[in-house]
This record gives sequence, C-alpha cells and structure tokens, in this order.
Amino acid sequence: MIQPRRGGQGFSNTNAARNKAPTALEQQAFQLIQQNRHQEALAIYNALIQQGTSSHLVYFNAAAITTLQGDRLGAIALLQTALEINPNHANSHFSLGNALQQEGQQEGAIHHYRQAIELDPTFAQAHNNLGIALQSLKNPEQALACLETAVELLPSDANSLFNLGNVLIDLNRTEQAIEAYERAAELGCQLPMLFNNLGNAFREIGRLEASQAAFERALKLDPQLPEAHWNSGLTLLLGGNYAQGWGEYEWRFRKTTNPTQAHAIPRQGGWCTHIPRAGEPLMVVSEQGLGDTLQFMRYVAHLRQQGLAVEFCAQTKLHGLIQASGIHPKPLSPEEASARSDLPWMPLLSLPHQLGVGPDNPLVQEPYINSTDSRVQSWRRKITPSAPALIGINWQGDPATERDEHMAGRSLALACLAPLAQLDNVQLVSLQKGFGCEQLDTCNFQHRFVSCQHEISQALDFLDCAAVVAQCDLIVTCDTVVAHLAAGMGKPTWLLLKAVPDWRWGLEGDSTFWYPSMRLFRQERPGDWHGVIERVCEQLRALNHN
Repeated sequence: MIQPRRGGQGFSNTNAARNKAPTALEQQAFQLIQQNRHQEALAIYNALIQQGTSSHLVYFNAAAITTLQGDRLGAIALLQTALEINPNHANSHFSLGNALQQEGQQEGAIHHYRQAIELDPTFAQAHNNLGIALQSLKNPEQALACLETAVELLPSDANSLFNLGNVLIDLNRTEQAIEAYERAAELGCQLPMLFNNLGNAFREIGRLEASQAAFERALKLDPQLPEAHWNSGLTLLLGGNYAQGWGEYEWRFRKTTNPTQAHAIPRQGGWCTHIPRAGEPLMVVSEQGLGDTLQFMRYVAHLRQQGLAVEFCAQTKLHGLIQASGIHPKPLSPEEASARSDLPWMPLLSLPHQLGVGPDNPLVQEPYINSTDSRVQSWRRKITPSAPALIGINWQGDPATERDEHMAGRSLALACLAPLAQLDNVQLVSLQKGFGCEQLDTCNFQHRFVSCQHEISQALDFLDCAAVVAQCDLIVTCDTVVAHLAAGMGKPTWLLLKAVPDWRWGLEGDSTFWYPSMRLFRQERPGDWHGVIERVCEQLRALNHN
C-alpha cells in the first residue's frame, strides 16, 4: 500500500510562548515567505541564527524552507535546535517527526509525534502521521487507534480516511476499509492509489465489477500507474477475461512497490516482446514462486515441440524434476543464464500471454510432470499403506508469500484435516515441507500416517516428493506448490480454496482448464475451512460406497 504523508505544519509567525512580538527582521522574512521568496527569507533567518537569536520560530521556519529545498538532514538539525529553545512547540515536534520518518527513522518519528499530541491532543495530522509510522513498524492495531482519532478530530480530511482504509486492509477488515476509501473519494480525494486500493478491496470480497471500475478510475487519473494496471490484470484474470488480463499482467515488472523480479537478468539488451519463429533461439527465465514455475513450465516444452531452440533458466531445486519430466534436458541456473545475453529473453509467465492461453485455448492439458523410475520404485518399497486408499495432504504455504495481500488466508491448520483421518479405509501421508511440518509433532491422529512419514518429511528433493505423490490415490491440498506438482502429474488433486482465491482459480466452478485431474473445493464463507473439509469427506464417503 502507498500511504501519503503530510508535509510540515507550514510556517509560523506567532511566538506566543515568548509572549513577544516578532522582530522587524523576522516580520520581513515572513513577508518574503508569503511572497514565495524563500531563498531571501532563508538568508535573513541564517543571519539571525549567526547573531544568536533565541527565537525558536526562526529555526522552525528556516527548517521549513530547508525541507522544501530537499535538505532533510539540515532541517532536522534546525528543528532539534528549535526544540532545545522551546521544547513545548508542538509544530516543531510534528515537523521533526515528518523529517525523521522520511529518513526512515520511525522510532524517532513516533517519539516526536507523541510529543506533539501530548502538547496538543487535537492535532489531527499528528495522529494521522503517528498512525502511518506505527503501521510501518507492523503495529496495525495501534495505528488504527491513531487514525480513528485523526478522522474523529477532522472528519473532512480525506487523507486520514485513505490511511485508515489502508490499515483496515492490513487487519483484514475489508468491508470497513471500503467504507473509508469511499468516504475519502466522496470528500474529493483524487489520489490514483486510493482507487487502486479500493479496487483491491473490492476484489478481496469478490465484487469484480466494482473492482474493475475502481481501477479504471485510477487509470483515468494516472494512465501509467503500474499498480493499477497490474491489479486490474488480476481482477480480469480472476473473472476469466484472459484476453485483456494477460496484457495488464505484463505490468508486474514495472510496479513501484514490490515489482516482480525475474530470476536472472540479461547483462545487455532487453526482454523480447514476441516469441521467435521455429528454429530461432529463446531464453525463458523463471519468476515468482516454485508453483508458478511448475504450472507454466509446460509451455517451455510446448515451444520446444514447435521447433524453437529454447534455453530454460529455473530455480535450481527444480532442475532434477524439469529434466525427469522432459521439459528441458539441461536447465540453467540464474548464474549460467546471465552469461547468455546473446539470446532473446522472455519471462516464464509471459508465455501464456504470447501464446494466447485461456479456457478456450489451454494448449497443454495432458500430464507433463514425472519423477524418475528409480525414485518411484524406491518409495514404492518404503510406503506400505495399511488401508485401501492413500491420501497425500498438504495444508500450509510459505508464510512469507502469504504476507502478500493476494495470498493471505490460503492455508489452514493440520487440525482442520482431522475428519479425513476418521474415515474408514483411508491412510494419510504428509507432503508438507518446511513451514507447517511442526504441526505433525502435536497432531492427535499421527497413527493414521504411513510408517515412514518421518523419512518422507525429511526428503526435500522434488524428485522424491513427486515419487511419493505417485504412490497416492488422491492429493488433498491447499493452494501451494504441491497442488501444481500433483495435478501436473495427472494425479487426482482436490484443491482447497479460500472464498476469493488466487486469480488462476476463478470465482466459480469445481474444475479448472489448467488441470483436468483437479477438483476445486471452495469456501462458501471467508475462513470457513470446516465446511470445505466436510464436503471433501462427503465426497470421499461417496467414492468408498461406489
């Protein structure tokens, strides 16, 4: 989220704290400020400072001019002196807080905002900026209290309402955030990012038409706003409009906040904007997460089948799986790819756009991921199910990825899957790796897992994971890399989805053109994993009866 910061409290010509009228030179300097003759005013203030003035307002106003000239460090020094002279000047505390905040010194900024508020509890902008500083330190509850106070003190301030909406989003209070954004818009706020954030909020609750309208409004205000193009693409793709969505998705590399980074960058030249003809070379480079690579690497194999001389740079931990699956015989590491600037380059997730992939043109639907025969045979000997049906389960994604606003809420606790363990004729195998594995230690249905579960949990190679998946009759997983691995192998995969999922799964239906072997189980209400698992169990019971 982009949060606008208010500047200083302006200039001041009132020196009530000294109970003394400004001197003639101070008055002259202030008149020059009113005429926008800032440099001349600053010259007077500098002369007064050289003479040893005891007026804190000379330092305060000199700091305001210095700030306008881009010298924040100089302004900080001047404001510190102003506060040495008069520590009870709320505006100096506020302006110093602003300067420290812009220098990344959030703790110092928070101290001075609080000092300003202690001196003047009705200082609405100080409450607003304190809220922003607290939010930057990941204290959303405290930030919320500050911003609510700012809005209460100054209900007509669209800026505070915008910031309030941003904090409410981070607290997953989306409906309230929408109200704050809409009130800010009604008050005349024309910040493009307001409408960008409003569009994101509408998408989070599945209101796609309102979401797209908000992005269009943002782009009317700023036609080149990368975030609005990117987020518009996510909404269009989620709604099934792949024709337009892919084009907007290309703005992911141009975002000003958290731009997408390819895993290798050409040393010279740039990225090509079209797929070369058969017989010509192309360097395809992975980007984003492991699941994205597994989902879209099928198009590398497709291009090679079309006669292109494709080189493929991907995460090294996937190289064995890429080779075993016949995607590419010799995938490159980012370091190896960087030495090949002689080739035209293209990001992996741009291939679907270039190929026109969509529900009516999936191009590749047959299974395309495999382990090696030796790994499959090895795990077949180790895994000896004691029940007719072996179900592989995965319940948690990487928390770092889930801090992204579009992925939050995709995971569930292992305990939510307990009803699976209560089914007859079922045994479980955990496919969870890394984060979330610790839940197995306290799981009350450990006895329902295969006897070699510990060894499986320690096997981190994707070839081993794929070989274990090959032993399973069914995979039940949340939206993580395991879903793409299993479904890419053609294994029956039941995907557990939050109410408004990632763009690739759409908002409706229990099937997806990406994977014919996949079935989608969607939350009917946000956060309701119990209902999802209940439906999964009902379907498993029906299969057992058949």
